[in-house]
Amino acid sequence: MSLFKQPRNKAFSTHSLLKKGFSVLLLRASAALFTFVVTLYLARLLGTDGFGAFSLALTVIAILSMIGRLGLDSWILREIASHHDSASSGFARKTIYPIFLLVIPFAILLLLTIIQTSSWITTSIFDKPDVSLVLVTLSPLILFLTIGFILGEAFKSINKPYLGTLLQNVAHPLFFLLAVFLASFVAELNLIRISTLYSFTSLILVLVSIHIWLKTTKPSHREDYESPVSILKKSGPLLLISSGGLLLSWTDTIVLGIFETKASIGIYTVAIKTALATSLILIAINTIVTPKFSLYFASKDIQNLKTAAKYSTRVGIIVAFIPTLILISAPKFVLSFFGEGFEQGAHLLVLFSLVQFFTISCGPVGNLLLMTHNETILKSITFISASINLLLSVILVQFYGITGVAIATISGIVFYNMSCVYFVKKKLGFWMIG
Repeated sequence: MSLFKQPRNKAFSTHSLLKKGFSVLLLRASAALFTFVVTLYLARLLGTDGFGAFSLALTVIAILSMIGRLGLDSWILREIASHHDSASSGFARKTIYPIFLLVIPFAILLLLTIIQTSSWITTSIFDKPDVSLVLVTLSPLILFLTIGFILGEAFKSINKPYLGTLLQNVAHPLFFLLAVFLASFVAELNLIRISTLYSFTSLILVLVSIHIWLKTTKPSHREDYESPVSILKKSGPLLLISSGGLLLSWTDTIVLGIFETKASIGIYTVAIKTALATSLILIAINTIVTPKFSLYFASKDIQNLKTAAKYSTRVGIIVAFIPTLILISAPKFVLSFFGEGFEQGAHLLVLFSLVQFFTISCGPVGNLLLMTHNETILKSITFISASINLLLSVILVQFYGITGVAIATISGIVFYNMSCVYFVKKKLGFWMIG
């Protein structure tokens, strides 16, 4: 018997994807705009050295936050999305509560650890002792980001992608910009004050997110809650995938932190953040179709699964083409807005823009494998990709500096996407394009 039966769900609607996707895309565009303004403002205010210090500290915090989530943000999206009416039935609240019993204590432990070891990390590992206070000031983000990301994925899983996108991507840069604007009337802003405002606005966002979640979902009887230990066992493979994704995403900044100057980190970060603006297309589409992948697979509906995957890929390619063309045509002009010195990363902007377009052209292959219970394959792909990235980064940085790290990062990304495309074809029976 075939793995998939005849479709039992309502046919996948391209009009629905465009309607919802356009709304989410507008939110993503707003997020990209606010994030770009934050990056632009901080780069001009702090310069290459200061922005490099801030980026390095924020990377360490982001890594610890991802560890603190224990892979449960991805598990939430898959599990809750596979249940109809999970918000009104109480299933969503029932699922979230034991997860918080796991991640909040663990995130607090990580937070206290980083406070105690910040001097050793910044001196012995990075040889940048002046980053220590920045790292401590940003350390509350470990807890705030952990809670925020889990709630953001939970909102997406109950078919509220607008709320998930708003709270995960739009609200924090907007809150931060408002806080910076108000604070500038009170005191002169420097690196430490900027870091304090960054943490404070994240706290405000977490409190708002919790309030909205409680208003949106129906309570569940406490005796219905699943054991946290049981959930952790189920999410184990997703934690390994998250860990591999962590290495793939943050190896470059950590390696630069060890081998290069703060100015190099600043130049590199501005280039890659600017190129990542094109990825908002893929992320917006993923926000809509990823829960659909889980639902269609649970219903053994291969036709709608295939249609959603292929159509979302085509939309991504079309929408991303013009922004990519602009970035690769005038990289120095774009980077000149960030201040003196950042135009040195023009070649990096071109490279990262091209690889982002390649990623978009492959479609949401990683999420597709994850939502169709192919996490073992995705785990292997992610760790091999991360290993390629790490090994090449350590080797090439010593000969080619930030360009070498960029080449290593791109190699890992290309291997990851090509491998995912292949296994989507092998396991699910279709190519993402064609």
